Amino acid sequence: MKVAEKKKAKNKLLLSVTATADEVDRAFEAAQIAFAQQMGLHPEMNKTIPEIVQERLGIQDLDTIVATRIVEYLTPFAIDKKRLSPAFPAKATEHIVARRGFELEFTVEVTLKGDFRLASYSPVTISLPPFAISEEEVDRQVAQMADLYSAVIDDAWIRQNAPEAKTLAGFRDLICKEFEKSYRDEYEDLKRQLAVAELAKRFTGEIDDEAILAMQRNIIDNLTARLRSEGTSLATYIEENGGEQQFNLVTMMQGKELLTQGYALDALFQKKRLCLTDEDIREACRSFDPENPDLMRKQMEYSGCTFMLTETAERLKAGTWLLENACIVEEYPVEQACLVSSERLALPSSFV
Repeated sequence: MKVAEKKKAKNKLLLSVTATADEVDRAFEAAQIAFAQQMGLHPEMNKTIPEIVQERLGIQDLDTIVATRIVEYLTPFAIDKKRLSPAFPAKATEHIVARRGFELEFTVEVTLKGDFRLASYSPVTISLPPFAISEEEVDRQVAQMADLYSAVIDDAWIRQNAPEAKTLAGFRDLICKEFEKSYRDEYEDLKRQLAVAELAKRFTGEIDDEAILAMQRNIIDNLTARLRSEGTSLATYIEENGGEQQFNLVTMMQGKELLTQGYALDALFQKKRLCLTDEDIREACRSFDPENPDLMRKQMEYSGCTFMLTETAERLKAGTWLLENACIVEEYPVEQACLVSSERLALPSSFV
């Protein structure tokens, strides 16, 4: 791939790209896979994706369907080749329809992230209830077991059915430990989110409306995909949540807040001169796919998204530094400590 860049305006570059025939062919393969996944199709033994699409959907020429998306799949490689940091996904401004076996020339306009600053880089202070498991939650768990087994859960029942606990008190301790394992990660995530939100208050500078609108579109696209998987539509969701005007306002504010937090972490990473290690990259991959981080890394590198992986790793590392150096205040006495659960520790809407 050949990439030439030309400055168009402040923070804007125009990339002139020439992709090789092999790169175009690989983009077709990637586009076909993505199309099949979007249609809910799965691999079948001894059948190609075009064959499966033809049988299931009646589409005779899959290449014709996906040809308009080839530039979209090639653009990240051009950005990665120039080691750029776009403010939002770049879009092609000029291109011809791609064909297998032929080079493809196109131009892409890239808006770069600004060089933002924070008003202060000193440690942040956050407050939240201390981590604790309530006795009421343990009571509910024991009561559920009593209903399930139609039994009185007492020391005798424990000795017979859960001898490792020995007594009811010991069994309750085991329940607490299981709850702690389940909820501790959520609690740590909440602390990180509070710290990042606090850091974002120190952000200085203006974010371009174009970047906010792009982030808003991304939020809506992700929401639409989630709703589709749940068997409902975006239109229904909007109607049930205050109407279109309210929806647009909320998603725009969410987009701006997410950008502000990301840029604040970028500024912190640069100011503290943090450096990435291979384990940091792996941790970023784990944030996308906890079960298969190594496979996720290969997929992102294969799709030309190394710059996205690097950005994620830098922000995660900055967030870790931020939390490690934060002043964390436990605001309430132990008797008022909240139960840490997915319901009680629901994330702020900006993180959805």
